[in-house]
Amino acid sequence: MKRQIPGVSEKVLIQQLRELEADEIVHREVYREVPPKVEYSLTALGVSLNAALGPLGDWGRENMAHIAAVRGALCADKAGKTKAGAMGGTL
Repeated sequence: MKRQIPGVSEKVLIQQLRELEADEIVHREVYREVPPKVEYSLTALGVSLNAALGPLGDWGRENMAHIAAVRGALCADKAGKTKAGAMGGTL
């Protein structure tokens, strides 16, 4: 999982998995071997949540280019205002 979520720390990943386990969305299976092995799987509740989130993921994929363009324009606008302000300009 950690390889598929860029930038997530192991600490944050473990905290999130423990919360999902407490909410019975994932099941944690510990194997007593060396090195220790832990596997996570979705519970029935997790499977139903995954199905419910599918359309949201579809929406995100369909609209990501637009969202990225808007964010890029906002960042460029803010950078321009900051630069103008630093030079004593008025907007």
